[in-house]
Amino acid sequence: TGGSDLYELRAHPQSGWRDLADDGSRFYADPFPVLYRGQVTLFVEDYIHRAGKAILSAVAFGPNGPAGAPKPVLELPYHLSYPFVFERDGEMWMVPESGANRSVDLYRATAFPGGWVKEATLLSDIVASDATLTEHGGRWWMFATVRDGGGAFSDQLHLWSAEDFRGPWAPHPKNPVMIDIASARPAGRMLSRGAQLLRPVQDCRRSYGAALGIARVTRLDDTGFEQVVETILNPGAGWAGRKLHTLNEAGGLEFIDGSAMAPRWKQRPESMPTGLGDKQ
Repeated sequence: TGGSDLYELRAHPQSGWRDLADDGSRFYADPFPVLYRGQVTLFVEDYIHRAGKAILSAVAFGPNGPAGAPKPVLELPYHLSYPFVFERDGEMWMVPESGANRSVDLYRATAFPGGWVKEATLLSDIVASDATLTEHGGRWWMFATVRDGGGAFSDQLHLWSAEDFRGPWAPHPKNPVMIDIASARPAGRMLSRGAQLLRPVQDCRRSYGAALGIARVTRLDDTGFEQVVETILNPGAGWAGRKLHTLNEAGGLEFIDGSAMAPRWKQRPESMPTGLGDKQ
């Protein structure tokens, strides 16, 4: 792509995507890559159809694709997804989605990419989706959509802030800071481009994870939150599935996931992340 990514192109590249294949008994989703010690490792939600829930798995990834199949790295009695992984203080940390346990928990790797041990419960008694952490203005901020009773999972954006990512986390006084099915739910890591703080968001107006938005944060402080959605990316010629759901990048590789129809007799999955190579 000549050094350009989706944040710069605001469109699908003409080529470069490589599929992360599965064996038909599972599907992969929520791709989160991280560059650690010179190697890109991709973490994914690994949904096993027979189990009816997902574990978290990981695989080394390069410009030519994955080095084999993802291997399990974290399995718990409840469903896990959105493996938000990051490096801090020389160690690898992860905040996976665990809404099925009504918690947001912090894990530390003792034998990367595995060996995850729970270090803290950041939030409890809450159904929070896709918790996403970022540093801004000298503080840590957590973004997540919260289900209120029997309401939707994707339309109420809540914020929390902390001096340290380990907590304690304080809720924003104006929660929910946004109610918008088109741009509330996180869709990957936030990143800074120049003076701009950009946020990938899920556009769920047609259905869950139907399209991907890129929003520019214009206000983030204790008195409020504002963003401007600058781009909506829909499935198209460059991504021929029915949905577009997550966007992350690391080490010159970019990853998205989505869904596509497949013959029932093949028991094919609906979601898979793919990597974009050659983004030098």
